Amino acid sequence: MIALELPNENCDVQKSLVANKLGHVTWEECEISRECGSQLVSYFEGKSFSFDEIPLDFDHRSDFEKAIYHALRKTECGDTISYGQLAKLAGHPNAARAVGRAMATNLVPVLIPCHRVILAGGKLGKYSGAGGEAFKQQLLTLEKSYAGD
Repeated sequence: MIALELPNENCDVQKSLVANKLGHVTWEECEISRECGSQLVSYFEGKSFSFDEIPLDFDHRSDFEKAIYHALRKTECGDTISYGQLAKLAGHPNAARAVGRAMATNLVPVLIPCHRVILAGGKLGKYSGAGGEAFKQQLLTLEKSYAGD
């Protein structure tokens, strides 16, 4: 998977859009796309999901970005992490600003859960995806509603 576009800023609409696209010609005819779509539907419905088995193409990313994305994928659903904490976790303790740039250029939102990265003081921070900070909050609220189930 190289990129994923979430075309709307509302979780309920996302669930509907993803579910409706499954089985249509707009989905690339390959197992990876079908599996990704199926997992996204489960995610937006609050059901059991796993993005771990969906292969992501990081060939076009720097070693720093790869380290950041891999570390972020280890965060638990419903948890948040600050830019500085993520930088440290990825082995780059002084690179919080660079983590922000990596989040802003994330091509596979939700699969690499950049919405879980917040400011050190607990504020949300920016979200470059559709819907901005409001959608980021919706994703975090969605995850908190079923984390640990």
